[in-house]
Amino acid sequence: MRYMVCLDGSEQAKKAFDFATRLIQKEDMMYLVTILRTGIYKDDAQMMIMKYEQSCMEMGIPYEAIIVEGNLDPRDAIINMVEKYMIDTLVVGTRGMSTIKKMFLGSVSSYCVTNAPCDVLVAK
Repeated sequence: MRYMVCLDGSEQAKKAFDFATRLIQKEDMMYLVTILRTGIYKDDAQMMIMKYEQSCMEMGIPYEAIIVEGNLDPRDAIINMVEKYMIDTLVVGTRGMSTIKKMFLGSVSSYCVTNAPCDVLVAK
C-alpha cells in the first residue's frame, strides 16, 4: 500500500501522521507531502518535514518526502500528487472550521474526500 500524509506543521497534521504510522506495514510506503505556499519559507518547510523523516527512520518506515512548490491551490496540489504517485490511501488532518467558514473557503480535507481517486482518512 502507498500512504500519503499531508503535512503543514499543524497539530492536526501530526495527528494524521501518527494515525498513518499505526496503519502502515513493513512492505508499505509512506509519502510525506507539504505544499509550499506564498509566505512560507522553503527552509521552514524543510525543517518541518525533516522531523517527520526522522520519525519514519526511527520506526523503520520506508518514506519519500515531497515539497511541492509553486503558487498552487493546496487542494489541487494534493490531488495531483495522489494521482502522480498512485496513492492507495490519503491521510489528512482537519482543522474544524465553522460551517460559515467552510461555506466560503472550503476545506482541504472535505475537498480531498470528494475529489481524491483513492481512500481518504481524516484524522480529528
